[in-house]
Amino acid sequence: MKIDKPKDDEDILVVKACLRGEIESFTRLIEKYQNMIYNLCYRLTGGSKDAEDLAQETFVNAYRHLKNFDIEKKFFTWIYTIALNLCRDRMRRKKIDKYSIDAPLRTNEDLYLQISSGEMSPEDIALCREEEARIQKCITALPYKYRQVVLLRHQQGLSYEEIAQVTGKSLYTIKVWLHRARKKLNGLFKEAGLE
Repeated sequence: MKIDKPKDDEDILVVKACLRGEIESFTRLIEKYQNMIYNLCYRLTGGSKDAEDLAQETFVNAYRHLKNFDIEKKFFTWIYTIALNLCRDRMRRKKIDKYSIDAPLRTNEDLYLQISSGEMSPEDIALCREEEARIQKCITALPYKYRQVVLLRHQQGLSYEEIAQVTGKSLYTIKVWLHRARKKLNGLFKEAGLE
């Protein structure tokens, strides 16, 4: 699922309002980005509790450091950078860099899946959830650096340049990591019986 990137001009106006003291306007940024940030955190950590904590921490940090935000930059890449750094720090503290593809999945309530309403039978929904779980398991089995670039590119829809900016890595590094991640994912998908 690809997520549409928000318009930058709207974000800059809201940031400027916050910097002028209109604190309540920050709520608009939270509402705009909360699902994207939660989803990113969930996909990187593999757990809904961690994702909730990290998403909340992302917005708290963004608000605290809003005065350091460069108005010439894109807000969404800045907030993604905050989220990525927090996820990376959490994973380091837990000493979890990847999961085994053979490890059991967490409960279905941990899976984040959006299904179009009314168009699918219960059986189709169950099959989609099962496939989504297998895909997530494969993605989670990737080393963290590969997992983050795959999610930023294919799930969040960021360009290579935006991923480089968010991660602080060179464009060349991002391309190499994506190539290696895709190659590794292909192998994991085959092992999991996914096309």
